[in-house]
Amino acid sequence: MIRLVDQFGFARVEASGLLTKTSTRDRYWPIFPAGALLFPYLEGGRVAYLQARIIMGEAKGSRWRNLNHRKRRLFNTDVLVASSTNHVAICEGAIDVLSAAELGRDAIGLIGVSARLTDAEMIALRGKQVDLLLDWDEAGDKRAVTLRKELSRFGVAATRKTAPKSGAKDVNDYLREGNASI
Repeated sequence: MIRLVDQFGFARVEASGLLTKTSTRDRYWPIFPAGALLFPYLEGGRVAYLQARIIMGEAKGSRWRNLNHRKRRLFNTDVLVASSTNHVAICEGAIDVLSAAELGRDAIGLIGVSARLTDAEMIALRGKQVDLLLDWDEAGDKRAVTLRKELSRFGVAATRKTAPKSGAKDVNDYLREGNASI
């Protein structure tokens, strides 16, 4: 982090979202701790956002870290503009999107169950078959109801996929159970 601040200046590095909110010009800390797993959010083939999952040690608060002062994005948004994509799953988070891809599905991921799609993202879903693969819990079920209503305002029909009988809580759990498709 010292090299970044030396090369680009504190203000620029802070504006990029890479520093904690408590960082100052004299004392600063990276938003992503050492050993975190980084997820690049690509848009048009370029990195537009970063998110990290803490995988080592004890995490204070959430195990997820997002850039500070930056608008949160949709994970895997390029799938919306791919001409070959006519069936899209909406998942809760990057790991579930990657799991859905492993299970043979094109998917996009909300950063958290309460995240919203932009009007442009909803319009891009028109004409596609949309499945809601949000987490199979109370929050995911509630969000599926509101998301279906939001999508319908833009002429997009969406189907909530029911929880598997195995008790998997999300798409990643379902994949880890050894399933090959969803």
